Amino acid sequence: MTVLYVLRLLLLGLIDALGIVALVSLWSGEQWAVFAILTFGLIITNIIMLFQQAYPLRYIFPGLLFFAAFVVYPMFYTVYLSFTNLSAGHLLAKEQVIAQLQGKVVSIPNAPRLDFWAYGNQEGVPVNLLLRDGEGSYYLIHIEDQSLNPIDAQDQRLVDQDGDSVFDSFNNLTLLEGRDLLRQMSTFENLVFPFGEDVVKVASRNTFTTAKRQFQYDAQTDKLLELYRFNQSTNTWDSQETPLTYEADGAQGFFVDGAGEVLTPGWQVWVGLDNYLNIFRNPRILTPFMGVFGWTITFALVSVLLTFALGLFLAILLNDENLRFSKFYRGLLILPWAIPAFISIMVWRGLINPVGPANMGIPWFTDPFWAKTGLIMLNLWLGFPYMMTISLGSLQGIPSELYEAAYVDGASHWKQFWKITFPLLLVSMGPLLVGSFAFNFNNFNVIFLFTAGGPPIPEAQTPAGATDILISYTYQVAFNGGWGQQYGFASAITIGIFLLVATISAINFKFTGALEEAGKD
Repeated sequence: MTVLYVLRLLLLGLIDALGIVALVSLWSGEQWAVFAILTFGLIITNIIMLFQQAYPLRYIFPGLLFFAAFVVYPMFYTVYLSFTNLSAGHLLAKEQVIAQLQGKVVSIPNAPRLDFWAYGNQEGVPVNLLLRDGEGSYYLIHIEDQSLNPIDAQDQRLVDQDGDSVFDSFNNLTLLEGRDLLRQMSTFENLVFPFGEDVVKVASRNTFTTAKRQFQYDAQTDKLLELYRFNQSTNTWDSQETPLTYEADGAQGFFVDGAGEVLTPGWQVWVGLDNYLNIFRNPRILTPFMGVFGWTITFALVSVLLTFALGLFLAILLNDENLRFSKFYRGLLILPWAIPAFISIMVWRGLINPVGPANMGIPWFTDPFWAKTGLIMLNLWLGFPYMMTISLGSLQGIPSELYEAAYVDGASHWKQFWKITFPLLLVSMGPLLVGSFAFNFNNFNVIFLFTAGGPPIPEAQTPAGATDILISYTYQVAFNGGWGQQYGFASAITIGIFLLVATISAINFKFTGALEEAGKD
């Protein structure tokens, strides 16, 4: 047994140990998809490391594993989310929603109070609470287990050293008083424990109080009963003789009453193609979406055409052998590309903001036309050095004999450009132009940092702006929705963007082949 083999076994043991710890956590959290992927990965890792026949896989498996974890899994998970109603109001499972709604409690006037004392460890962290009701009965709360149980005052773990009827310690835990107790009050405020038919919660720094549950769930009928409702005229919670009933609506993922009122939060449900169809069924979604889609195509196309035109123009000038200081000009013109884009974007924004030195009284960020114009100008500034650089390289690859022959034939400079320069440039630059279009199609940074998608489109149901492109629109829907983050709907839009970019890539491959054939001819 070689030293290398022993080290490999030790490394495999460490990977398995970490993997098992992660699997236990995933199992307890019911993260079944990630659990299955990790289990499969660990099994394959052990096979590859232990069996000589699987030796070649050792070189490609790590890459495949990361590819599956960071590309394949997110892609399939996004597809899955696009068929659900996952949003800020539908993040939980139905069981969690029921538990949360049943956990809502209401305070009752003149409710019985219970004295309480907190006992903590040496670091001052509370571990147990001791409650005493008006009849002198004691109850012990274990904070970590979230449990409340009766305890005898004669329990040997309770120690009253000075005989003042206040136990100074419990089970070697110290009584928290003064500042130590005040520091922990925020922890106590979140504690609610069943207490007979009622519950108890903290009322002050020295007392707990009994409270009533606002809702009660009936598992047989799958309904929630609202036992108490707030009366605004009296500013109190009134008991309902005939509780209002909320039925579980599996299509919406809400508990809904007869009048259509819903209880929040809701739960995640399968909605099928609704997210995709909502784009076309709802005019308040379709109209801004089509505007965003149209501007995305326009922004990407105009950006590519302008940057290519300016870059090629400058490249032709710099490619002139008779031009003096050409290297200096090249270095100067490439500076916008050398400076990090986010710095250039923020500088531009500072220059043309309402109080900026280059504003000139133009509403760059409040008028849709000027906001779009500013974006095109900014993207031209950021993109022309790249086009200039690749154009220079392509121009220098064109044989000079072609121009000499054209000159002999009497072709003008303009005709030489259209008959020789431009066609040959497209052979090498055509795929790069298509790639540049795909890049600008998803150019999130320039939109987000410069205009943040604004100005907003009036009466749009989704958070759409006049300068939003599809990727920034998706971000706004996912994280800045008016009613809440709409992850399912944003996932549906993401799938649409993926299909569009895939189509552009397919065209790129076909275009590349066509240009290569043209070059051969």
